[in-house]
Amino acid sequence: MAALQFSKGAGPFLALPGSGAFPDEPWRLFTYVLVHLNFGHFAWDAAAFLLLGTIVEMEGRPRYAALLIAAAFVPGLVFLATNPHSAGIQGSSGLDSALFAFIGAALLLKHEARPAARMTGALLLAAITAKAAFEFFTGATLFAPVAGTASPALFHAASILTGALFAIPFEWFRATPHKP
Repeated sequence: MAALQFSKGAGPFLALPGSGAFPDEPWRLFTYVLVHLNFGHFAWDAAAFLLLGTIVEMEGRPRYAALLIAAAFVPGLVFLATNPHSAGIQGSSGLDSALFAFIGAALLLKHEARPAARMTGALLLAAITAKAAFEFFTGATLFAPVAGTASPALFHAASILTGALFAIPFEWFRATPHKP
């Protein structure tokens, strides 16, 4: 991640454009998370990813890897659909938002969680939702202001939803056997 941050040639090749190159370059739906606009953008994303990713990885590496793939792909599609004429997007704040939402939703939904843990989960979800609402209504980013890019509001909202949905235990979808 750090190597790509400082490589000026990688950005145009890996970032997700709002229009143009995507149909011929599908890798951009995953690689845009590797490049950043400036050092401040990189530092915020890297610090959040290190902290949140370490916590989420404890849920299991396969689930963690699937979440990271979905948290790049789904918001990337949302970005393309809602910003067809923008300059593009880059950075891993969408991954960070998904990880944050995953932690909040996991705490809220765990059957064996204590009330304090559930309240913490609810507060985390409220905080990340408030961040997305701020971005939606102001058109600005909250932690790492970056000029010249599209508003990330819907992109981050899709990331939050992706992370929260990954926290729903798969066993909730299984039919429970009927006991006569």
